[in-house]
Amino acid sequence: MHPKVMIFGGTGFLGGALQECLEADGFEAVVVSRTPQGPKMRSLFDEEALVAELKECMGAVHLSGVRFGAAFSQKELLANLDLVVKTVALLCAAKVSNAVFASSIGVYQGSSRCPYCEKDVATPKNLYGLSKKMADDYLMHLNQTQGTCFKSLRLAQVLGENERKGYLLNTFMETAQQQQPLTLYGEGVGERQYLYVKDAALAFKTALEHPKDQGIYNVGMPGRISIRALADTINRVFENPAPLQKIPYPMEDASVCEMQVEKIHRDWGFSPRYSLEEALGEIRAHWAAKGA
Repeated sequence: MHPKVMIFGGTGFLGGALQECLEADGFEAVVVSRTPQGPKMRSLFDEEALVAELKECMGAVHLSGVRFGAAFSQKELLANLDLVVKTVALLCAAKVSNAVFASSIGVYQGSSRCPYCEKDVATPKNLYGLSKKMADDYLMHLNQTQGTCFKSLRLAQVLGENERKGYLLNTFMETAQQQQPLTLYGEGVGERQYLYVKDAALAFKTALEHPKDQGIYNVGMPGRISIRALADTINRVFENPAPLQKIPYPMEDASVCEMQVEKIHRDWGFSPRYSLEEALGEIRAHWAAKGA
């Protein structure tokens, strides 16, 4: 019998990659959704059945939540916290201690210290980051008081070919694929840290395979890259000859975001397998194979 993992919110971008990663390594993945479709999916609202099946699982992953966007408000913050609390209640009812939760680099982005360390005091600069910090605080409190082995992975910005449209990375990639000029608003001096979706999925699987461990772990490619350099890299990988188009923008975001990622390697031996160029190259190859 294959070890079973329950994924809360596994229908999205990262959830699909995680299912593939788990199943390729012999796990059985079942997905919990508000609108289940298919034999591998379960209803979020059938709590009794979820608790019964959780008792058969070696662990669980929580990916559910409203993602960051301009419209993220107190309503979305409360919704994210409610989803975490509901997942924890089901885990506790089933006496499942091994669970991994998705957090974000956004918990640090109000801090002046960079690169950010897991031991740093998290200081979010928006409500999305605050929702992740509050969830992390709750989970770590349960570890300390209830003996759970909850793990929270603070992910760098995740890239992949199935990412939601409208985000900077996918806009750049799609534009480069069409051999059109990429547009920079300002000089592109802000710097970001990235993580390929396949490596994010592997990090969750790795965390599940350490059932007695608990705590917060930063996950990302080592280092950071400016938006300008990112645009240049995408143009190079996609062989886009069109020159960059720069539009003056006095309100340019020049912030720098990077996490230290040594802890997850030291504790679990995890390191991302893909560099930024390798990830972009694989995405381009997949698009070409599909005729995109």
